[in-house]
Amino acid sequence: MTVAYPAAELAYGIGLLERALSYALGTVRDLAGDPLIGPTPCQRWNLRQLVCHLNESLAALQEGIEGGSISPPEPEVGAADPVIAFRQAATRLLGCWARSEGEPITVAGCPLTAITVATTGAIEVAVHGWDVSQATGRRQPVPAPLARDLLPIVPMVISDADRPVLFGPAVTPPLLASPGDQLVALLGRDPWT
Repeated sequence: MTVAYPAAELAYGIGLLERALSYALGTVRDLAGDPLIGPTPCQRWNLRQLVCHLNESLAALQEGIEGGSISPPEPEVGAADPVIAFRQAATRLLGCWARSEGEPITVAGCPLTAITVATTGAIEVAVHGWDVSQATGRRQPVPAPLARDLLPIVPMVISDADRPVLFGPAVTPPLLASPGDQLVALLGRDPWT
């Protein structure tokens, strides 16, 4: 059964995911073979654990689009090189979403539209791409057009109940903060420290 919403809406959600993946792939560009031991803005993860978490996220998104539901994540057993695994997973994921007809995806027993899952995935990938960029010292901001498109979506998919478990409290950005800085601040990161 196909969901009755315009194909353009699904394409928009997939486009956001594609743009977020492109950004995140750029942040890991030169890390293949690196030991990935440094700290990250995600205090409980080092760089290797963060990239492994990104791989888990991509696996969950692929599971959702291929199987119609997302199970609780299995702990990452650890690819020999999680950066190479991330590149491969990103390619596979985009192929799966490109073939999607937009069927609902069940997450924790709740049916969600494919658009909701794709845009939530885009937020996850973009903010963790930023985390990788900070951890490597490159400090590549989330591209302004992508951040502007994601900012209005965040309050629709992330509630205050998510904050103690998945995100820190929102950080108040300066008045003239860039869209990328506003996005990561909304998700509990402080790009000004």
